[in-house]
Amino acid sequence: MSAADGSGRGRPILVLATRNPDKVKELRELLAELPLTVEPASAFPEVPAEIEETEPDLAGNAMLKARTVARACGHWALADDTGLEVDHLGGRPGVETARFAGPTATYDDNVKMLLERLKGVAAARRGARFRTVVALSDPNGVCSCVEGVCPGTIAEARQGSGGFGYDPIFCPAAGDGRTFAEMTRAEKGGISHRGQAMRAAKAEIARRMGATAQARPGGAEEHAARAPESGSASESASESATRAAAAGAVLVIDDEEIIREITEELLLTQGYRVHTAAGGAEAVAFLRAEHEPLRCILLDQTMPGMTGEACLREIREIDSEVRVVLCSGQPATTLRALFDPLGVQGYLQKPFGLKTLVAAIEGVEE
Repeated sequence: MSAADGSGRGRPILVLATRNPDKVKELRELLAELPLTVEPASAFPEVPAEIEETEPDLAGNAMLKARTVARACGHWALADDTGLEVDHLGGRPGVETARFAGPTATYDDNVKMLLERLKGVAAARRGARFRTVVALSDPNGVCSCVEGVCPGTIAEARQGSGGFGYDPIFCPAAGDGRTFAEMTRAEKGGISHRGQAMRAAKAEIARRMGATAQARPGGAEEHAARAPESGSASESASESATRAAAAGAVLVIDDEEIIREITEELLLTQGYRVHTAAGGAEAVAFLRAEHEPLRCILLDQTMPGMTGEACLREIREIDSEVRVVLCSGQPATTLRALFDPLGVQGYLQKPFGLKTLVAAIEGVEE
C-alpha cells in the first residue's frame, strides 16, 4: 500500500515538504531514529508540485510550505527553509539563497556567483552563517518552529566534493578548517545548521505527535507548562505589592499567543509584573516608548517578520544594559557562539516549566 493510501499503519506519517532529493535523503537520515513513516511530498499527488515562497523571511516560508503540504495531504508535514547570510553582502543571499544566481540557478551557478562577489575580500571580512528554520504543521495548519544556526566563513575556492549547495565553500566555525563538502555526513550533521534544527525538531515532533496535546480555549496547542495555582489566598494586598516590587518587571516577546499567555500566568504567580509583545516590531516600539525599568526580557529566537537575532540587535541599540534571556527549542550550547557576543545573558529551552523559567530569569543576575 502506498504512503498516499495510508501505509505505515501504526506509525504516524510525516511528510517532508520538499522535492529536493538531497534534502529528502539528509532529512530521512536525521529522522531515522523516530518511530515515523517519513515520506516526501512527491508521494502525494494532491500536494502542489510547486509552492511559491512569498514570505519575507525563512520562518514565514517554512511555515507556508508546512501548512500547504499538511492541509493538502491530511498528514503532519515538516518543512525547512535555509539561508546563507554573508556579512560582506549585508546578510544576503538570505531568503534568496537557492536562487542567488537567478530563478533557475544550479548549485554550481550559486557558488560561482558568491565567489565572484567576494573576490578579493580579506579573510577577516568573509564571515557568514547558515540558518535553518524547521516548521512542523498538523493537518489543520497549526505550526510551530525551531531554528539552527551555524556560523563560519566563506572559503576563497571550492574545497571537497561531498554535500550539496554551498557546502564546498563554507567552513563552519565549530569545525577544523575543512568545508562541509570535505566532511562526512556524520561530521557535518553534528555541527551543521540543519543538524541543530533537526535535533530541536525531533524534540518538537515527539512532543506534538507522540502525545495528545493539551488544548486551551480556541483549540490552540499548549507549548509550555500550564501555570500553577496563584499565591496563598491569605496574602494581603500590601504583601502582594511588596512581592511584585521585589520581583520586578519582565517583557515577554513571542509570536505565539499561547506561549505569551502561559508565560505571563507563570510569572504573575511569582510576583513579576509582565509586559508582552507579539513580535519584534511591537517589542521595539514598547522599548522606545516610556516604560518602567525592566528586570529581564524573554526573547523568542524564531519569529516571523523580525527574527530574535534582529530584534536583539534593535534592543541593544535602544538599551545596552537591559538583561536578555533567549528562548529557543535548541540547547544553549548551539546558540552561544552567535548570541553571546550580542549580549544574551541567559538561555531558556522550550518547552519549559515554572522552575526553569524563574531560574533563567534569576540566573542572569550577576
